[in-house]
Amino acid sequence: MSPAKTVVLIVIAIVGQLIIARYMTGLRSLDLILIATIYVSLERNPARALWVGAGAGLLQDSFSGGLIGVNSFAKTVIGFSTSTLSIRVALDSFLPRLIVMATAAALNGLIYLGLHHLFGQPLVSAPVLPQLGRRLGGVVLINTVAALIFFRLLDYWLVVRERTRAPGKPLKRRY
Repeated sequence: MSPAKTVVLIVIAIVGQLIIARYMTGLRSLDLILIATIYVSLERNPARALWVGAGAGLLQDSFSGGLIGVNSFAKTVIGFSTSTLSIRVALDSFLPRLIVMATAAALNGLIYLGLHHLFGQPLVSAPVLPQLGRRLGGVVLINTVAALIFFRLLDYWLVVRERTRAPGKPLKRRY
């Protein structure tokens, strides 16, 4: 994926996240920026994944009104880890992507909640484990389902469209 398409993807994810936060309160646990970070991370470029995670997470922090740097740190760790894993393991088919997205959503939630707790702003009250399980379970489910839909759309937009526009260039297939 070209850097220009990466920037467009992140801008669309941020605008979509702002629209969800403002107008669709039932979908607030949907994290389009995490989904975009994971998608870029699957391209097997750890440096780009690191920059995308840090930049997009910092923008998300600036619009969310919470602790600055928490989402940035979480997305940076997840983006770099996913990209490094995708170099070693083929994450191009349905099941590995499902597992990676579910794990990334859970890890993002744990880092986010853990850093808030560390800095004296706990977001989960006692009893912690049942509330943490319910909260993370919902986040993992909605982000995993949404990611599978968005990954399919992005694959079509980025791979099929490139194939039809540039017949002389080699095709980078995801499947």
